[in-house]
Amino acid sequence: MGNTHGAILQELKGVRVLGVVDKDRQRAQELAEFLQAKPYPDLPPLLARKPDAVWVTTPNTLHTRAVLAALAAGAHVFSEKPMATNLAEAKRIFAAAKKSKRLYQLGFNRRFAPVYVRLRELIAGKLIQPHSLHVKMNRGELLHPSWVGDPKITGGFLYESTIHLLDLVRWLFGDVASLLALAKRGVYEELDDFSVLLKFRSGVQAAFTSCAHTSWIFPFERLEVFGEHAAAETAEMDEIRFTTGLQQKVLMEEFRTLPVPEKWGYLQEDLAFLNAITKKKPSPVTALDGLRATQLVQAIYRSAKTGKWIAPTKL
Repeated sequence: MGNTHGAILQELKGVRVLGVVDKDRQRAQELAEFLQAKPYPDLPPLLARKPDAVWVTTPNTLHTRAVLAALAAGAHVFSEKPMATNLAEAKRIFAAAKKSKRLYQLGFNRRFAPVYVRLRELIAGKLIQPHSLHVKMNRGELLHPSWVGDPKITGGFLYESTIHLLDLVRWLFGDVASLLALAKRGVYEELDDFSVLLKFRSGVQAAFTSCAHTSWIFPFERLEVFGEHAAAETAEMDEIRFTTGLQQKVLMEEFRTLPVPEKWGYLQEDLAFLNAITKKKPSPVTALDGLRATQLVQAIYRSAKTGKWIAPTKL
């Protein structure tokens, strides 16, 4: 993701990349050369140069240290998901972001992907008034890169791609009041199969599944939203099909030909972050959003362990 955001920033007028931090010196050197920047083995020397903003794109469990250091140094911070991989660290970041005079934005790119922006427009315009939904977010394997199968680095499977869809449904349907989860170890040495029931405060209910070993059968993520004789169905970031009534046609809008940074929302989230900085606007994805997503993940793990309904926001 450092490569992805770096390539986007390089193309934007008025943006200059000062440096790249990676403990792997070769990787730091390669990306720094591409971005015409300076490589660093650790963050403090870069922060000493007083950058306006820092993008944190390390593996999951390494986010907290970098985010807190950058905020303390007076930089705006864009952090890839997840906010943190436990509630204690998420609350530390939340408190630091609240105290800071700088922006903190979390990399939940699905909020900016055109397919999901279109779905939100349908809901906001009351063309589809949701009653229930099905959600799936699968992964083909936990083998490549090697660290994605190591919970000490990822924080657990749900903190990988699954957390994107947990944030997305909260963005679309509001906070989750309670949830009940089943989980098991199917293939790997961690919980890698999840079936979750969600009750939203809005009254919407959902069935959410996530599996880590599907061998990339597509679409690996999908939302099916059901209203009053109306429905919408997404297929990854490629397309959305919907109908707004019994006598209405089923319409389809495609986004598959868009460049990946735009189709997946990476370009838009970076632009939104920079726009918020320059125009002194609120962050479009806040520290509270990050905390709520972390609470959702922790609630699923706790429910799977106890067999009980859990209220995420009370954790």
